Amino acid sequence: MRISTISLLTFLSTSLSVAQDLVKDTSFGYGSAISSNSFSIPGWQILGEGHVPQLLSDKVIVTPPYGGNKQGALWAENKNNLPQWTVDFEFRAGGPDRAGGSLHLWYGSDGQNTIGTSSLYSVGRFDGLVLTLDAHNGRQSIRGFLNDGSIEYRKHPNVDSLAFGHCDYAYRNLGRPSKLSLESTAGGLEVLIDGNLCFRSDKITLPTGYYFGITAASTDPPDSFEVFKFLLKPSSYIPTAAQAPPTQNQNQGQMPIPNADSPNNMIREPADVPASHFTTSTAQFEDLHSRLSLLSKSITSLFNEITRHTATEESHYQDILRQIQLLSPNTQSSMQPSNLDARLLAIERTLTSLQSELSSGDHKRQFSDLQTTLREMNIGVTEHLPNRVREYVADHAPRVGFMITCFMLFQLVLVVAYVLYKRRRANAPKKYL
Repeated sequence: MRISTISLLTFLSTSLSVAQDLVKDTSFGYGSAISSNSFSIPGWQILGEGHVPQLLSDKVIVTPPYGGNKQGALWAENKNNLPQWTVDFEFRAGGPDRAGGSLHLWYGSDGQNTIGTSSLYSVGRFDGLVLTLDAHNGRQSIRGFLNDGSIEYRKHPNVDSLAFGHCDYAYRNLGRPSKLSLESTAGGLEVLIDGNLCFRSDKITLPTGYYFGITAASTDPPDSFEVFKFLLKPSSYIPTAAQAPPTQNQNQGQMPIPNADSPNNMIREPADVPASHFTTSTAQFEDLHSRLSLLSKSITSLFNEITRHTATEESHYQDILRQIQLLSPNTQSSMQPSNLDARLLAIERTLTSLQSELSSGDHKRQFSDLQTTLREMNIGVTEHLPNRVREYVADHAPRVGFMITCFMLFQLVLVVAYVLYKRRRANAPKKYL
């Protein structure tokens, strides 16, 4: 009993400390119910196109499981003023086979007016970060995108190439909520899914004063996206002296956009400035060094990608060889080149002999047999068929004499009945008034 009491006190103290750390104005799902009513969430705006997201006691159905091409969104009304923060986001996705849709977690400037209910492929120029959960190239994944307002995503020829980090994650029809964690500190950006690392970058610094948002879009047939929890709290990350967090003025606009989609290859592209900008040889050497480093890292990344694809193809080739080795010895021997050539030669000889027989053979006997058979069939039809039809008609024809006899007997019965009726009526006593 003492142990249970101590455990209960520990749990209550931990829950109380977590509740005190939460930014409640920008969080929901931490209590017994998301909201005290069924039409609004404190500190959040609910938007929708084609429908209105449904608010229940324990979740928000951003896109429904029926009716395709729906869009829904939740946007925080208050800005984020934490320099280092962590977001715990719980969601669930489900739908029929071959369903489609996407779920987005946004951190953007003026997101409600600039982004609204847009998805990654329909948004214009936005300033901020977006994490996208969708099926990319036939694989369910989580991807990260950054923009400083200079790129209009809906007009970009290849939006998928702008991702700076990704990981594969099968999120559909799990039957349970998935837990996504997004942490932004002076040490960089980190994304976890179900407690496992998705991707990380130490070269991304997100500014303060931005808004959090959640949008979802469904196709036809639709995916249903449900949101259970969104918790914003200060991060417990303690930076070292070399990773001291920048000031508020330094934070604004420090959102580098990496070139590669791997956390280990996130590098900054040097600014494209004219040659007259460099007045000293040292500055020219530094610019040349940075560009050579960028080129070297890009070549290394490309080589690693080619190596990975080569290893994948090699593994497929090895699988095919193993499957061939599992075949029987007879089948293996028959698949040798010499046996295949022999079989092809035998087939060719057979076709040649058949062609020669058809072109030069005497087929008079076959035609005479065919003519005899046709003559016998004609005789059978012309001679035997009429007699058979006549016999069948005679056997199954109706008996006219029997019908006439029955009719006459019926008329006779009617006459006898009439005569008896008249006699009985004539012999009946008369009644006079």
